[in-house]
Amino acid sequence: CAAFELLLQMAPLSDLERMTQCPQSGGSSAQDLIRTAVTTGNGTGFVTRGKFTEAMDLSLDVLSLVEVEVQFNLLLSNVDIWLTGQSQVPSARRMAPEIGATGTAGAPLNARASLQLRLGAGQHQLRVLHEPTLQGTASAASFSGATAGCVPLAIGVRHVPWRRDSGGTPVVVSSSITTPLSYASDL
Repeated sequence: CAAFELLLQMAPLSDLERMTQCPQSGGSSAQDLIRTAVTTGNGTGFVTRGKFTEAMDLSLDVLSLVEVEVQFNLLLSNVDIWLTGQSQVPSARRMAPEIGATGTAGAPLNARASLQLRLGAGQHQLRVLHEPTLQGTASAASFSGATAGCVPLAIGVRHVPWRRDSGGTPVVVSSSITTPLSYASDL
């Protein structure tokens, strides 16, 4: 059996300019947003639009469950997250993020990509890829990067220790208990 979700967002092309306006203070860099998320757990802002791949360095003291979530606007962005070291693995076998809807259709952040992993103690690097979804299309020529603009993004980084010495069975409870597991993972 296969299960999938279909996410669809429609908006008038005239809304694109308004949706991609930077705040008066200007857009922040993706690197600053990721640094804030790693330090505080959450980073939200308007990022200068365009394609980027940024590294996210995590330092863990113990075996942990780690979740990285990027919220974005489905009409404006395409997002991917992966653990570095898996980049040489064929894309069909690489752990992919779960993509789903969040908030409301009219909200600036209405989709999310969530990667949940069990990582050992040490240094780990994840990569976040952002691509504009409308770049290069004839109907969105003004959106394709000829003029400055921003897209809304929110990044959350959460991790909890995976304790095996407690004598009991660890239980993880969250609003979405859909954790992708590799073959032969022991819970």
